[in-house]
Amino acid sequence: MASFLLLDPIFPRSVRYCLEGINKSLRVIRGNPVPGPPDDLECLSGLMLANWSYVRIDELVGRGLHEAIDHFQSDLNTLHERIDERYFVTSQPAPATASMPSASSGDTGAGSGVDTAVAAASSTLPTVPTSQACAPA
Repeated sequence: MASFLLLDPIFPRSVRYCLEGINKSLRVIRGNPVPGPPDDLECLSGLMLANWSYVRIDELVGRGLHEAIDHFQSDLNTLHERIDERYFVTSQPAPATASMPSASSGDTGAGSGVDTAVAAASSTLPTVPTSQACAPA
């Protein structure tokens, strides 16, 4: 069952199938190949696909299936960060002014404390350094 859910190349919800879709989408978005070595985004997405395409389920189970899935999730978080940095423009939040009510003044309107909650949640995401295979020579 684990092999089917993780490694099946034609099951649309398997890890391998989804990684193939991510790589295909990134190639379409990127357009023409850029000369030179792959950047962090290309390298990480390619390594993830290669790792999950050529691993055998008995190897995953032998090394620890839970640990392999945790590592995959961590790599996926890093991949998300790389995609976000490359393709999404974010603006800095406006500085707080004295005229705006704060959550500490008893304001319970929509959005109170949302920025704080988002910042706290995003600071707890695990980060994984880019693989040594992707580091410039």
